[in-house]
Amino acid sequence: MKPVDAVILLLTVIILGVFAAAVINPIISGTPLNADQAERISAAFGAIISIVSLYVGAKLQQSSNDEE
Repeated sequence: MKPVDAVILLLTVIILGVFAAAVINPIISGTPLNADQAERISAAFGAIISIVSLYVGAKLQQSSNDEE
């Protein structure tokens, strides 16, 4: 695993942890989401999508360069 892959994996795991905590905490406590929790969930979900799309784009570019 390259260092860049490891850093991306670490960031994804951290953001997934924030996402999971923001989703699971209200379910366990039985309280509805407030605006702050909903904002955290939205931000974490957006960050996950961004990181995954950047990673996939970089891998596609790398495989394209390897073919040439």
